[in-house]
Amino acid sequence: MIIVGILVVLFAISNRSVVILELWPLPYFVPFPFYGAVLIAAFIGFVGGSVVAWFSAGSTRRKARHAARKASGLEKDLDKLKEKIEITMNVDDIDVHANFDSMRLKEDLLRGIYAYGFERPSAIQQRAIVPIIQGRDVIAQSQSGTGKTAVFSIGALQCLDTTSNTTQVLTLSPTRELAEQTQKVLLSLGDFMNVQCHACIGGKSIGEDIRRLDFGVQVVSGTPGRVLDMLQRKNL
Repeated sequence: MIIVGILVVLFAISNRSVVILELWPLPYFVPFPFYGAVLIAAFIGFVGGSVVAWFSAGSTRRKARHAARKASGLEKDLDKLKEKIEITMNVDDIDVHANFDSMRLKEDLLRGIYAYGFERPSAIQQRAIVPIIQGRDVIAQSQSGTGKTAVFSIGALQCLDTTSNTTQVLTLSPTRELAEQTQKVLLSLGDFMNVQCHACIGGKSIGEDIRRLDFGVQVVSGTPGRVLDMLQRKNL
């Protein structure tokens, strides 16, 4: 509306030269064709701005339609994925094992568990160890000090092939301290299995990591940065 008003004023100025000349703030020597040029320039700017705005709106609409189609496709893919994956949300559907003997663990692993000081499994251990052994994807949440590290350690050691020196288990921890703690738990539980476990963490010699990995370790406990470095070097 402002642009339209300006165009109307300029048009009036260009057609009422005698009256407007006394009121027009520009110097008297400005020629009248100047007003016509200003009018044309304003009109061209108005038309150009309208065209740009129209194209921008069209592009925005196309992007919105594309995003809507993409979101719809993702929802369909997610629905198909849900049909293929069996998700257990209710803990009542999970078998509870009151003791380690009922989990059918390896004898050497059981010896390591009892030697570590475990007498009976905690609530999280009763429910999460066996699903890991069965090969299911497990997300387990529990309070500190309830033996969560032992959960995935026991599950990993049970599935381990001790006759092979190739790396079969990789555990990732957010800090060096947790990675070293996981290594100690794995070595203690797998003491009677002669498990080879290496902590692949930052702040230590890269050459030592390369030497140990080339020699062969069955389990690697590490932090994301150093593990990614070893993967890029093709040592892991």
